[in-house]
Amino acid sequence: MNRKWGAYYLATLPPLGVSMFNVLAVKGVLSRLSPRSRPAGARPRVLILAYLTEENASARHRAYKYVPYLEQAGIDCDVVAPADRETYKALFAKGNDKTRHRYFVRVMINRFLAMLRANEYDAVILQRSILGELFYDPPLLVFALKLINPNLVYDFDDAIFMLPPQSVRSKSKVLNQLARLRHEANCAMSRVVIASTPELEASVHDKRRVRVVPTPVDVERYPVRVHTARSPVVIGWTGGPGNLKFLELVAEPLRELARRHPLVLEIVSSRPYEMPEVPTRNVEWSLAVESSNMADFDIGIMPLEDNVYTRGKAGFKLLQYMACGLPVVASPVGINSAIVQPGVTGYLARTPAEWVEHLERLITDPALRAAMGAKGRKIVEAEYSYDVWGPRLADIVREAIQPS
Repeated sequence: MNRKWGAYYLATLPPLGVSMFNVLAVKGVLSRLSPRSRPAGARPRVLILAYLTEENASARHRAYKYVPYLEQAGIDCDVVAPADRETYKALFAKGNDKTRHRYFVRVMINRFLAMLRANEYDAVILQRSILGELFYDPPLLVFALKLINPNLVYDFDDAIFMLPPQSVRSKSKVLNQLARLRHEANCAMSRVVIASTPELEASVHDKRRVRVVPTPVDVERYPVRVHTARSPVVIGWTGGPGNLKFLELVAEPLRELARRHPLVLEIVSSRPYEMPEVPTRNVEWSLAVESSNMADFDIGIMPLEDNVYTRGKAGFKLLQYMACGLPVVASPVGINSAIVQPGVTGYLARTPAEWVEHLERLITDPALRAAMGAKGRKIVEAEYSYDVWGPRLADIVREAIQPS
């Protein structure tokens, strides 16, 4: 963003936010003076403020996909995104500074209208942030939301208390401090805080109000890979374009393996990637075929750098691989070390030599791939499915509605 548009954002969006806060604060005070009471026997209602639309992985798996399980548990849900899919794509994803300004104005208005109705619900689940992709999420808006509905549940699944290291703004101490303060304020103002991993749980000061809920897998959507001896062996990776850089960690091991064995690196992402001297196949990510694309892998990999931000990752792609019946090889960073059972469902690789050793063992042994993949699938079904975590989230929502 150039300085002209940066100044324009600062001149227009904060005043709009202040105006929103003033109206919402009045609504909050009025709501406290005449609180809503649910009729006896009526089902509780929950407003879920999703981070983005259903195409976003975090919003899809931690908001939208929970709805049928919550409703089955007797809780009615309304999920509201900051903007619709077409608006997001046209004005933000494919836009420029001018169109993104229009996008954030629409987001603020949409959120304002949703928050005005928050007192009509028994609880509100705030997923990650109020304003989605805006560089700063004003805690005042969350404070106004809490005034309107005190039964606030704050859910987060990344190290959102800091800026991603790959972000151009990550070097800013001011913006990192603002991110930390926003996160701490959201935690403090929420009746219950949900973190996706124990590593993220540690960022919440009041441990009494935090619950750990991993990102579940819709297991039935994932076809199980039938492992056979085939050539070339497909080593697969899926993820967003911001994480493609982690593939550099396995570039040399894959080059060495490509000289010994017929293999192909298949990358499922929204941006193509080429690894010199390694046969590479790019598949454009699509929600409709996401799971079937992964089921074409023979081995799933998740290389990661080891830093504060990556230690907060939820290891979700490992669970997706395992749901497809794939053996996995991953860096032992954060929750990865708990998800992967070395020698049972896959391997943890700390060094280039370990990446070569573990991948070569799986490349040359389809029976081992099948055995590890079958065990991984069973673990995901038993420990990481919506059938397991849907009822638990329902209990957390009830806890927020009726605190002890």
